Amino acid sequence: MSSRSGRVLMATLLAGLVGAFAFPASVDAAPKTNSLSGNAENSTFGFNGSIISNDDGSAVRGTFQVQSSGGNVTVDATCLRVGAVPGGRLASTAGIVKASSDPAVPVGSGIRVEAFDSDTPTPPDGLSFVALPEPPGPGDCSVPSSVPSFITKGDLTIRVGG
Repeated sequence: MSSRSGRVLMATLLAGLVGAFAFPASVDAAPKTNSLSGNAENSTFGFNGSIISNDDGSAVRGTFQVQSSGGNVTVDATCLRVGAVPGGRLASTAGIVKASSDPAVPVGSGIRVEAFDSDTPTPPDGLSFVALPEPPGPGDCSVPSSVPSFITKGDLTIRVGG
């Protein structure tokens, strides 16, 4: 090997090593996320929103609206828990009311929504909500133990670790 080709080979190897240390390949994949989204209603109220969290329930982000005969409520989500069950997925989300035209649900109080995303048309998706006297914290959601009231219109989508 000539002296010139040896220097070129050495320079190429050094550049490769410097690049490997200066720009290491990322070994951490983006975190998996859980989500609840949709626009649906049952005989009592309506839900419209999109809430996302990391698959461990951390880093919750999103807002949702609840419409009832008492008025409209806008909520900043503080927690989300999802789980797979036979026939679909269940989710619970809750948050702090940031705007309300419903006198029974004042700004600063809390709302929890529970949802079911069915894999088949029967049973249909489900939805329920509860007004909370205190705003919920990040750990105040748990996967519902039963399927909420069936929706009469719209669609819900729950993703588990997707």
